Amino acid sequence: PEDREILSQVGLNGVPCDSPVADLIAAKYMCQRPGGNGAVREFAEYMLMLKKKSLLDVHLDRIDRANF
Repeated sequence: PEDREILSQVGLNGVPCDSPVADLIAAKYMCQRPGGNGAVREFAEYMLMLKKKSLLDVHLDRIDRANF
């Protein structure tokens, strides 16, 4: 299958900046690095950042609820 088909089936996806234009449009995250030059690591770090942000949001929500 084409990359665009797979990208549409995945909740969180990313592509290197040198991907075909159609894939760049279909992706939710475009890496600043090209394929073969750290794009996978960049995307992995992006996912970890989202996870940390999500955990922080949950923690802050608990604090807010405790104050009411």
